[in-house]
Amino acid sequence: MKPMILAAMAVLMLVSVPAMARPAGAADLVRYAISIEDTASRTATVEASFPPSRPADAATILYLPVWTPGYYVREQYKDDVLNLQAFDGAGRELAVEDAGPNRWRVAHSGDGLVVRYTLAGTGKSVSTNTVEDRYAVFNGSATYVTAKGTETLPREVSLSLPQGWRSASGLREAGEPGAHRYLASDYAELVDSPVMAGDLQVLEFESAGTPHYVVYNRGAAEVDDARMVAALKPMADETRRFWEAPPWRKYVFMIAFRDARGGLEHAHSTFVNVEPKRFATPAGYRAFVSLMAHEYQHAFNVKRLRPMELGPFDYEATPTLAGLWIPEGLTSYYSNLMLRRSGSIGVDDYLAGLSAQIDRLQNSPGRLRQSLEQSSREVWTNSLSGVAASDDTVSYYIKGEVAGFLLDARIRRVTGGDRSLDDVMREAYRRYSGDAGFRHGDFEAVAEEVAGVSLRDWFATVVESAVEVDYAEALDWYGLVLERVGAGDGSEARWALSVNPDADQAQRRRLAEWLGA
Repeated sequence: MKPMILAAMAVLMLVSVPAMARPAGAADLVRYAISIEDTASRTATVEASFPPSRPADAATILYLPVWTPGYYVREQYKDDVLNLQAFDGAGRELAVEDAGPNRWRVAHSGDGLVVRYTLAGTGKSVSTNTVEDRYAVFNGSATYVTAKGTETLPREVSLSLPQGWRSASGLREAGEPGAHRYLASDYAELVDSPVMAGDLQVLEFESAGTPHYVVYNRGAAEVDDARMVAALKPMADETRRFWEAPPWRKYVFMIAFRDARGGLEHAHSTFVNVEPKRFATPAGYRAFVSLMAHEYQHAFNVKRLRPMELGPFDYEATPTLAGLWIPEGLTSYYSNLMLRRSGSIGVDDYLAGLSAQIDRLQNSPGRLRQSLEQSSREVWTNSLSGVAASDDTVSYYIKGEVAGFLLDARIRRVTGGDRSLDDVMREAYRRYSGDAGFRHGDFEAVAEEVAGVSLRDWFATVVESAVEVDYAEALDWYGLVLERVGAGDGSEARWALSVNPDADQAQRRRLAEWLGA
């Protein structure tokens, strides 16, 4: 069935699910009121109201997170908080003390606390805030000052916006559609749910019983709405079939067309930057669709199936973990497979994309100096959230995707084609997509259970060592060739995968089974 594009204003207001009643214990709600009064100032004002919860003589510690989950960079969000003031329940102003790089200390009377502050909205990254003439973006870690000890309390967010603006978020909607009010079950859900507002275009399609919305700032790029939905819906359908996921309340693709790049995953949404000039080119559009597939895959692999270090979070401390190649590298591997298996890209295009990752890996000196495990553990100091690896480091995105290709082929070979990495991912999802997450070593154990043989040597070599990887097994299984190919324009030759013209019938069948061709 063709996706339906909604253009009427009345329908555009339905970005969120139908109104829900305020949850029990409404007196314990923490409320945030965000107001944009002058877009030219590139600021917003925030009022946060906390219920009474402390003895009269107790101090309250206010704080902002020091990072945004999914973006492994320490941030200085406090620098963008201007003129923070605190008041008690009777409206009396309270003294506020600086308590560290991301903290404030307030002594109050215990009868409630109101905190007012101004946010600078001059950022363009996927983890900071933006206020522009025609749109605004509020990312959780950069926006919501909270009181220590209140993290489990439910939250309500209301926005006062310029005339005619709309808003969108993965959060549940409160009140009437278009009221710009949202509910979160706790601080963690609030932080994980960016809000985009402005002169927005909103498109809709359904996948596996879940309403999906595509939201972007109008006027910044030429967009063929039907083409965009036609690209995203098959990918979403294939992804949800792969994970066998039940319906969710909704999922929102939020797109800021501006001179910036990057994307960040959330449980019920993603927020991405897209450069308009690049978007207008065929290669740029393909990269855009691949980015959207990557972030959507993250809704399963990392936001639900996740290492235990990635939730619940201590927002004032940065976690260290050894397996980021699983949520990031394997997300890249499967997001591109979803595009191929859905028919969004052809076999040649898929192999060209995987070839590019192999080429980047084989031309990276760091592949022989740092293991995948080390790349993960040292992400806070050795790269930009796993990107832009130096000559001494290796990207867990790039090598992680190549590792997925190799591990998938290994499992298929040792099981005679009966099982694959697909089975590993789905079994891990069934076991570990709940509250606990998986421990280091659990993923390897599931892979060995599915394969029916020990994979210790494979993990020791590909994941835990900085040595050359061996492509021979995968190439032979699928009937592929990996060779240096001249570009023909004087530039350096690159590594490229292609189907071996001498591949036998069994190899071609296995290739088709893998790629859904």
